[in-house]
Amino acid sequence: MSFNRKYRKLMSVLIISAMLLASCSGGQGNAGNGNSGTTENVTDTTPVNVDTADAEKLSLSESTTIDKAGKYLVAGTISDGQLTIDAGEDDDVTLILDGVSITNSDGAAIYVKQAGNVTISLAEGSENTLISSSFTDDGDTDAAIYAKDDLTLNGAGKLTITSTGGHGVNAKDTLMIESGTYEITAEKHAVKVKDSLTMTGGALTLVSGKDGIHAENKDDTTLGNVTITGGSLNVTSDGDGIDAAGTLTITGGDFDITTGGGSPETISTGGKDFGFGKTSSSSTDSTDTTSVKALKSDGELNISGGTFRIDAYDDSVHSNSSATIDGGDFDILTGDDGFHADETLTINGGTIVIGRCYEGLEGKDVVINGGDITLTASDDGINAAGDDSSGFAGMFGKDSFSAGDNCITINGGTIRLNASGDGIDSNGDIIMTGGGVYVSGPSSGADGALDYNGNAAISGGIIFAAGAQGMAQNFGGDSTQPSVLVTFGGTASGEIRISDSAGNVIASYTPEKEYQCVVISHPDLKVGETYTVTGGDKTTKVELTNTITGTGFGGMGGGFGGGGKGGWNGDSSDRPELPDGMTPPDGSEMPDGMTPPDGAEMPDGMTPPEGNGKPDGMTPPDGKGFPGGDGGSEPPAKPGGQQGASGDDTSGASDVDGGNI
Repeated sequence: MSFNRKYRKLMSVLIISAMLLASCSGGQGNAGNGNSGTTENVTDTTPVNVDTADAEKLSLSESTTIDKAGKYLVAGTISDGQLTIDAGEDDDVTLILDGVSITNSDGAAIYVKQAGNVTISLAEGSENTLISSSFTDDGDTDAAIYAKDDLTLNGAGKLTITSTGGHGVNAKDTLMIESGTYEITAEKHAVKVKDSLTMTGGALTLVSGKDGIHAENKDDTTLGNVTITGGSLNVTSDGDGIDAAGTLTITGGDFDITTGGGSPETISTGGKDFGFGKTSSSSTDSTDTTSVKALKSDGELNISGGTFRIDAYDDSVHSNSSATIDGGDFDILTGDDGFHADETLTINGGTIVIGRCYEGLEGKDVVINGGDITLTASDDGINAAGDDSSGFAGMFGKDSFSAGDNCITINGGTIRLNASGDGIDSNGDIIMTGGGVYVSGPSSGADGALDYNGNAAISGGIIFAAGAQGMAQNFGGDSTQPSVLVTFGGTASGEIRISDSAGNVIASYTPEKEYQCVVISHPDLKVGETYTVTGGDKTTKVELTNTITGTGFGGMGGGFGGGGKGGWNGDSSDRPELPDGMTPPDGSEMPDGMTPPDGAEMPDGMTPPEGNGKPDGMTPPDGKGFPGGDGGSEPPAKPGGQQGASGDDTSGASDVDGGNI
């Protein structure tokens, strides 16, 4: 590559970078409630017209080669042949297609063999067609448009591309799409690039046997990047919708993506083993031949704007590194994860609706600073998983994560979770400082509305986490904002509300299914006060004698005492007597260090009795029974003011400010 060409490429990269910086300025999310960091969606389909006054007219009737720089107004038909550009390595060539039809049964319809930069512009109102029906076995020119050098597509016309044996467009260097209307049907990738693809406008409809857009440079892992700032993209693919081996950056545009035929109506949940791990299965192959994700990157993935309608057989949004969502409107159906990052998933803003998924938000760490999130999951709503043993196996097996501590941090936003598995599941810690979280959690006793292995601390925000009683956990002793776990002594349904001693409703929430218990935390709760908690027709009074009132009965990280660090309300003196043979560790943290009774393995390898009753060999404290098992239906005696449920009452749902949802 000559110095001049290198210089032009460098300048184009700098110009694009400057454009992106300008479009992204002010798009960083701030901690807090609402949709912080949301940028204005951009869908720019404004045509870029090319002046034809000085263009050399070229009428096609047979295979033709352009061998010098220039601007060419091209019309005509090649019934079985090729238009070739074979100019000097620094020559700039512009083709203005104005009623072109090229069919090639043995290679590319348009072949850019050598040039500096090539622009294919669509004349205003023109209809153009490229068809490549097969390709030679030597691996060269495997697309209807095959360019060995930088390629730009623009104009105010339409281009229809059909490639029955290869790719639609294959740019071996960079590809810029500025405007124009494109309909591409390809047996392989609809659009394939080596170095980078930048889309600022245009309207693309892609139907592909592999990926809709595929960017990969096997020689330089820093390349293979995709950047989209505007335009519209409609993709129906048997592979990924967009697959970037490098980074994927989207600041605007309109996206309608279906992969693998769309998400299945019934999502396989693999094999559950009483809530203590996934069945063994490898994660989805990252190669383009097997992956059926909508938006995927091997590097960082960043979205700050755009409108997305996604129906994906596998993950909707996936990064093999970290992903940051600053804005955008998402309407998602997926057969696996809604949003997945192998490292950190950060959501600063945007409106996210996930109507169907296996797990909603998943990463090694998950940080939510803002946004409006509503999701329905067949397993966990939010999952921070640390290694292969974490979580459950879905349709595509469990996801692999790097080793290390895991954490779910919620600083803002409004989050509504309807989860059949754990509502919020961290294989490490949970930290909540703000926002509003509303969990309609599991009906199964093998899962909990909150589930964590480390510590859970709340210092701000509002949370209602309703679900099954068997593995329920409250926040732990590091919390500074009061939190109460209330069990209702059976199954309840309908509105949950908490009222002060004067009968004033502090907050309320209506779960989407039946529940047995609920964790409630609100900034207006005060230690020393008495509150009434109503779940459907069941009512119980709760005296907040501690910051954490009421602890769980088990679960990952909760063990017999739940509650994480601090165990029973942070005070070992109010812990009930444990069964014979069970020795709690110093500090009363369960289950780490727990010595189970003879015949009982806790938690690894635990085999629950039928009905979720007591483990063999375990005697409940003070003659109390275990939920659903032998010895009665009452839970262990609850210290520290934790109350059971009795009585009756009814009522409604509130947002983070206490108003109706």
